[in-house]
Amino acid sequence: MERNHYSKDPAKQPIIENQLWSCMERIYSLAENTDQFRSVVVHRDLWFNNIMFKYDPTDKLRKEPTDCVLIDFQLARYLPPCVDYLCALYLLTDRKHREQYEKIYEEYYYQSLQAKLKAFDIDGSKILSKDQFKLSLNHYRLLGLVWTGVLHGFVNFPKGVLDKLHHEDPDTYTRMSMKDRDDFALTYYDTDDYYRQRFDDVVTELLQYLFNFQ
Repeated sequence: MERNHYSKDPAKQPIIENQLWSCMERIYSLAENTDQFRSVVVHRDLWFNNIMFKYDPTDKLRKEPTDCVLIDFQLARYLPPCVDYLCALYLLTDRKHREQYEKIYEEYYYQSLQAKLKAFDIDGSKILSKDQFKLSLNHYRLLGLVWTGVLHGFVNFPKGVLDKLHHEDPDTYTRMSMKDRDDFALTYYDTDDYYRQRFDDVVTELLQYLFNFQ
């Protein structure tokens, strides 16, 4: 947070320092089971490495996948479906892209869910109305932003860094994976443009969401 441009603004720095953690406390209740919204088994880790795409063998350039499957369900929980939508949205897109396409993706996701349920002779509007879906998006946006920030700090290291560390220093790899990766995150934030841009992207939107910063 301290490296984000909002933290360097004298007017905004004390707001962040004094209010951030109290505003973030709601994240714990958002991660728990709820009776407020319809829940399903959600994956919660929808980045590229956990999605396997299938292509038509004649599609040599692999432009259009014909199907996909999800792998690695170790973070799965019983939560509203919007959690997976939000995690995928923030993990796989940047702010500029979201500003242009988020409403389109939101509509596409909801209509695709309705079509899938209809294929099983289920009235999807009774399972999850569009109004309820939109309410859940607003309710769980903080979870999507925070969880994406956590994952960005792990999945965006330069190619080969984690594999090398896993083989050459497994103790540090375990510590960095399970306990504390602050030193790694700060090092690559300061030295790797892509890592810094992806981290800043979600941190900036999180601070705007919490404090209405402009």
